[in-house]
Amino acid sequence: MSFDRRLFTTDLSHCFSLTKRHFVSGLCGIAVLTSFTVSVFAAPVITSFEAKLDGENVVQAPPNSTITLTAVAEDADSNPLSFTWSVNAGTIISSSGSEAQWQLPISGGLHFAYVFVTNSNNEKVEGGVTISTDGSAIFGSQSVATPATSDKIPQTDHFLNYLGANVKEESCNYYLAIDTGGDCIDGNLINPEIDFTKWKNKWGLNDSSTGVRAIYANKTDLNLQRNMHGISNADGTAYYVCNYPRVDDLDEGANLDNAIHNLNLAACVAMENSSDGNGGERFTKFYAFGPSGDLLQSVNLDGRGEKYIPGSCVVCHGGSSYPKNKNDYTDVNLGSSFLPFDLDNFVFSNHPGLSKLEQQSS
Repeated sequence: MSFDRRLFTTDLSHCFSLTKRHFVSGLCGIAVLTSFTVSVFAAPVITSFEAKLDGENVVQAPPNSTITLTAVAEDADSNPLSFTWSVNAGTIISSSGSEAQWQLPISGGLHFAYVFVTNSNNEKVEGGVTISTDGSAIFGSQSVATPATSDKIPQTDHFLNYLGANVKEESCNYYLAIDTGGDCIDGNLINPEIDFTKWKNKWGLNDSSTGVRAIYANKTDLNLQRNMHGISNADGTAYYVCNYPRVDDLDEGANLDNAIHNLNLAACVAMENSSDGNGGERFTKFYAFGPSGDLLQSVNLDGRGEKYIPGSCVVCHGGSSYPKNKNDYTDVNLGSSFLPFDLDNFVFSNHPGLSKLEQQSS
């Protein structure tokens, strides 16, 4: 007796197509003969992503400017492509296929635009550009990051939200719980009493001769150039790290000019281990500051989209008391900690005074 029967009841059509399967029974048992055709669907590839002001590629533009975004993508199977645009600040005022008009916000800071390119098999890829509004126009091209071949989840859902992403309201509530001052209105932190200068002054870190300093780059995780400064005193321990893109050379003697000369600053993240101000138990608190020095509720340090504080911090620094209800910060001690310095993950400059040998004693 022979008959046809489907072997798989799960719909796997997004992975491959199946044709015919046969069961053949006999005196010695059952043999399964399968015949199928495999069709592997590749994701599109973004070959360029440009941000232009008045027809010129730009990395910084005045607030409220209109930026023309253009993405060029290819599909190995010549499938039709669709483009979906989003920004973390400002407004996409119009879009048509691979081009969009982005009106920048009226405020200063670092802002991000993203495009999702999807083919007819629902395979997708994401690209992004970064624009600063902290001054007049600075012209220059931006490179397109190549996603890993295993990326099947949109990149904004990766890495620094591994323990669960916060949303804007939760970030605002966290900052109020650690006494930044201000008010939460529709999830936005309004008029906080702290900025980067005030935070550094509190710890004596505006004086470059105090505490310890180091300039280096991470080569196996965030791939950022970093300028670190920290101190321990009777009030506790505080460190900040200012982050800059990107490391093209992962060998010793890497070009770390961004971090050395404070160019193209993305954000400064700060941690302190201190009491609540009433002499209570010390615990670790997180802050993020933009290029303007203003307190930020979210940062994009993994190149995969904005992530809100404190979730983007506890993914690396731990959070044994990180609340399941991320709006509940009645116990603001998240159980987070500082990390030891992983010198094997760092690359250093050959600039005088900034080599590994010259800095590691710090």
